[in-house]
Amino acid sequence: MKILLVSGEEHSYVSERVAESRHIVVNKKALTLDCVDGYIAEHCPTYDVALITDGALSANPDENEADLALLADRRCKAVVLTRDFCMEAPDSVIKIFVSEWARAVHEDFDNALGLYQPQAPAEKAEKRKWGFKPKKTPEADEPLTSANIDRTSSRAIVFTGHRGAGVTSTAVNVALSAVSRKLKTILVDLDTDYRAVNLYFGEFGTQADEDDSISSSLIRLLAQPHKYDTYAVNADGLWLTSLGYDFADEKLLQQHLTETKLNGLITALRHSFDLIILDFPLDNLAKNTAVLSNVDLIALCMENNIYSAFTTIRNITVGLSDSSDIAYLVSKSKIVVTKFNDEALYDGEPIMPERLGELIVNEGFCDEITTEMPLAGNIPYDKRFDRQIESDVAVIHTDNLMKQAYDGILLRLLGAVR
Repeated sequence: MKILLVSGEEHSYVSERVAESRHIVVNKKALTLDCVDGYIAEHCPTYDVALITDGALSANPDENEADLALLADRRCKAVVLTRDFCMEAPDSVIKIFVSEWARAVHEDFDNALGLYQPQAPAEKAEKRKWGFKPKKTPEADEPLTSANIDRTSSRAIVFTGHRGAGVTSTAVNVALSAVSRKLKTILVDLDTDYRAVNLYFGEFGTQADEDDSISSSLIRLLAQPHKYDTYAVNADGLWLTSLGYDFADEKLLQQHLTETKLNGLITALRHSFDLIILDFPLDNLAKNTAVLSNVDLIALCMENNIYSAFTTIRNITVGLSDSSDIAYLVSKSKIVVTKFNDEALYDGEPIMPERLGELIVNEGFCDEITTEMPLAGNIPYDKRFDRQIESDVAVIHTDNLMKQAYDGILLRLLGAVR
């Protein structure tokens, strides 16, 4: 089959995977979705189907929809291989194939292209080298959309993990994903040592510098949680509360940052918000274990390497001396892999994200942890991930692959998809 490959910066990688399946890529030039219509008009290439992957898409779903509509108007046969489970085809001539892998493997390309040709006899599957796929459930073939989000009740989710594990970045981007889905969301920064919300949202830092009530936003909200519209900051639809860098009254902080006031804050915010996200490092959470009973879920952030997994569990066991607290935390936790590294190994085997829960149990990191924690998703590592603080623009707004990853994590945490 002759393929017009539309993969953007993924062109080389996808070309190799397509070649493994004996398909021929007709274009040597890397194409993005917004330029493919012009390329077809100018070069009139001969091909059987256009294969479009996430590397060719922009971060704006409306632009992608419009560009696909142009191809549909030309009656160009095309299949989109994507992780965006919310994408819809504008016409029957455009097929959508959703992959749940972090990075597509050649079986995905075979299956996607198979939408336009009879399926070849199945061969013995090769060992997968890229990405991850969640364990199959009876519902695994159901459409993955946000339509099943329960909007009738408020959710409170703690994002936690050892320091440096990407907890704040994950909490920020998942919160922004929720806002894009019209969920009224507040991000509560309980990292009172580093106060990283000031880095991710310059607007909060600026207001905190100019207004003492915003610099002490978290303290004031703990004292009067019903006044979120006075003491929290609204940054493009996302409500934020933290401490400014200039706030230094440790006595006042200790007076208000108590388990009783934290539970009161969560309970009060449930009346005003669809989603409450608490950025709560493990060492701080361990001092406020009573909060565990008042939240719906815990997103346990770690990288897919033994050091990160061991450090996470070590922080849990050292901080939570009571085995019942450890068991309770684990029962409410889902693992979020914050910087997926496809070269991470253990005993010579790749550490795929879904393997972390198994390793934690089987390697005896903690005697009290005997049940595997499920996976909420993973975030592929990219250099642009680290630039979002400097640019003051969250990566979810600039990178389509990252957006899809955070969207998937949100929906799995909310139980909309498995």
